[in-house]
Amino acid sequence: MAIESKYSIVVVFYIVLTGLIGCGRKGNSCADTTFTFQTGLKAYPDKDSIRIGDTIWYETTIPVSLADIASKQVIDYSGATNLGTVFSIQKLIGGSVADPGTVPAAGDFKYILVTGRDVTNSFFERNREYLFAEVNKQYLFKLGIVAQKKGIYFSAMDNPRNVYRNTDKCTKATYLINFENTKQHLYLYQDNRPGYKIEGVELTNTYCFKVY
Repeated sequence: MAIESKYSIVVVFYIVLTGLIGCGRKGNSCADTTFTFQTGLKAYPDKDSIRIGDTIWYETTIPVSLADIASKQVIDYSGATNLGTVFSIQKLIGGSVADPGTVPAAGDFKYILVTGRDVTNSFFERNREYLFAEVNKQYLFKLGIVAQKKGIYFSAMDNPRNVYRNTDKCTKATYLINFENTKQHLYLYQDNRPGYKIEGVELTNTYCFKVY
């Protein structure tokens, strides 16, 4: 695997969930209107080490109405067609500032999808892709991963971009889904890349753990 920028190897990188062609009821142009929403994600039990056969749960509950970060205006974004995430797992094998030192490891786990829907993706050795479920004015997602092999792992969930509603395919939204109330154990990643500075989405969207 070629080494890309410091974000592009390790963290799941913003995959457009659904292509958009010819949006707008008439013509091919759309209004350049976008929103950015902030919300949270939790992993539990947030232990730095688990046994083979143990399960880690990733869960988010997102109200359909949230305040746009820029305008502070509360927007009803119900009926989103393509709101979801790409979940990535990689195994830490020892790297450096220039080399993340990871290998794809999605196959080292079994998956229990409680809330949401599977989406086929082209990077199955590293990623699993899901759409969230809209229930009672909330978007819900709950995924369990069951450890099958020993190792030190780096998991991540991307921030959904270009999300649109079934009633308005022109207006887009980005959701910043960051870990909250969770010990992310980023020291495991730091130990894997001595001298490297963890920042950006690696700092907010990743969760590390050992399997023994």
